[in-house]
Amino acid sequence: MRSLRGGICALLLLAAAGCASVPLRRPALPPERVAAELIAQDTLTARRYLRYRERLMSVSARIRTASPELCGREVGRFLGIFAVPLPPDTPGERMTARFAGFPVMQVIFVLPGSPADRAGVQQGDRVVTAGGRPVWDPRELEVTGSRPTVAPLALRFVRGDSLLTASVTSVPACSHPVTLAWSHVLEGRSGGNGVSVTTGMMRFVESDDELAQVVGHEIAHEILHHRLLPTPQQRFELEADDLGCYLAARAGYGVAGAADFLRRFAAEWVNTEEAPAGMRTFMAQRIVALDAVAREIARKREAGEALTP
Repeated sequence: MRSLRGGICALLLLAAAGCASVPLRRPALPPERVAAELIAQDTLTARRYLRYRERLMSVSARIRTASPELCGREVGRFLGIFAVPLPPDTPGERMTARFAGFPVMQVIFVLPGSPADRAGVQQGDRVVTAGGRPVWDPRELEVTGSRPTVAPLALRFVRGDSLLTASVTSVPACSHPVTLAWSHVLEGRSGGNGVSVTTGMMRFVESDDELAQVVGHEIAHEILHHRLLPTPQQRFELEADDLGCYLAARAGYGVAGAADFLRRFAAEWVNTEEAPAGMRTFMAQRIVALDAVAREIARKREAGEALTP
């Protein structure tokens, strides 16, 4: 028996040694191929980010221009230009320096159908002044001024080697900026400096109607000044759900599936170990309340009533 056990152990050791001795064939990894792959990944990431950002800009612009009367004093004039500061020492900045002695903004996106689009502003233009004043903050080209006005705004910008001027007649809009935040977390945020929506949330939403719910909810927090109140309360979320649903509906987005979207979000995040105690019950309350708001909006639409929260 002892010799049999010894023979079995020896066979097992030989088998293990035989498995370990099988050589793993590793393909050649030319450095230039690896470098090209890194570039391909960066390109895909950048394209996806730009696609998310343009979609977010389009949806948020519709919401902000549809209900300026609900935003109180926080209303500006919407141009439809989204820009970033030019990096220092770029050829574009050196060219523009002939016309201005300060940093300028490069237009990265012009919202189709917006005042800037109708005035002929294009992606790639380098804005020098707006209303005769330098532009230091790119958000000034999105919503500029502290109050709406119908007076045209003179934009001076460089395109190629030419200095051009466009007269942009703005439209009133809620002045809360909406930006894209790079994060895998499913989240929309509002905190006094505007609203942000994460790339994770952009992947999660399945339609512009759902994205409008997210944006409307966060802008509602800003309109209701929840950030100024001392202690966050659950009723703030219910209030933002209510007003946010109206903001989305007034912008022409469908809200019939608002409760379904919130339910799907709850299934993804709330029903996990990370969720605070009692959150599942509260989310169930939010879903029921939001469904009631969506039904109320549907009834008003059918009756031809104004969509007033």
